[in-house]
Amino acid sequence: MRITKVFIIVSAFLFFNSTNATTLLKRDFNAICSMADGVIQGVVHSVAHQRNADGLIYRYIKLRDVNAIEGAIESSTITIRVVGGTIDDRTLAVIGSPEFIEGEEVILFVSDNDQRAVPFVGWGQGVFKVKKQNDKKVITDSNGQAIVSIDNADIVKGHPLEIDDSGVLEPPHDSHFGGIAADGTPVTKVKFKTHRTSKQPMLLGDFTTKIKSRVKSLKKSKPKKIIKSAVLKK
Repeated sequence: MRITKVFIIVSAFLFFNSTNATTLLKRDFNAICSMADGVIQGVVHSVAHQRNADGLIYRYIKLRDVNAIEGAIESSTITIRVVGGTIDDRTLAVIGSPEFIEGEEVILFVSDNDQRAVPFVGWGQGVFKVKKQNDKKVITDSNGQAIVSIDNADIVKGHPLEIDDSGVLEPPHDSHFGGIAADGTPVTKVKFKTHRTSKQPMLLGDFTTKIKSRVKSLKKSKPKKIIKSAVLKK
């Protein structure tokens, strides 16, 4: 018997409590620093998929070698739960939910892990990836677009980046996405346009220094939470 995979593509607004909220709010650098429970850096060790009691499919991203840039962690190994994934012949794809690949290094602005559908400030806006360029570690956003500087509260981006066979970061081809939302509404394809700049991507050390100094200057008033692992039920 031939099995056809079923893809369910849903928009971000379906995961908000307010019926008036149809898009994710843009978060600047001040917002992601002040709204996060903590900021962690680690390497994606594994990605497991599971259907939970609410009927949704989740990915459990296990991180190793975790370091707390800001805040506190319970262990150097932490599991993050993110909505979306594949079980058997069904895939739940959520627009705005970031993707993770085993072996990649990430910096995450975590908020309410194991409680929110996507436990990062601003969803993909609170996810950054560490890439190698000429033997140096540099920063991109969750879509692979280079972070070139932090200008006051603005996160300045340059070329989208990807690693070629030689390990050098290069601009990729234009990409887009589209599909049908869960309510049957067509999802418009979006072209990711490159803002060309001669600036080089930010180095990892410079980025983490910016995070620490910005959190300190904002004088966060809410109590810091210990970032704990999501529990993958067996």
